[in-house]
Amino acid sequence: AFLSRNKSDLPPRKSLPILSSTADESHSKSLDWPGWNAHTFGLEMQDPWAHKLLLGEKTIETRAYNLPTALIGKKIEILQSMKGIAGVSAIEDRFDFGND
Repeated sequence: AFLSRNKSDLPPRKSLPILSSTADESHSKSLDWPGWNAHTFGLEMQDPWAHKLLLGEKTIETRAYNLPTALIGKKIEILQSMKGIAGVSAIEDRFDFGND
């Protein structure tokens, strides 16, 4: 699909294994949800893309879902994970960043 730029060349969405909750309900909180200001949010990117983003070699990141409107203009942590399968998270939905 990338080379042909034809959306019909993409595999059916349900054929991708999903290990984390990236379903629509996790991205549809109302703008007045207190969690938008109470939590730190991160975007997982597989190696080497997170590093390339931080170096400025990668300037665009696309997802199959829209960024929650409440996060536009806010700081989002970049979480680099090891190479894996596209669309399959290698980390948990929630974890503590800690102070170490």
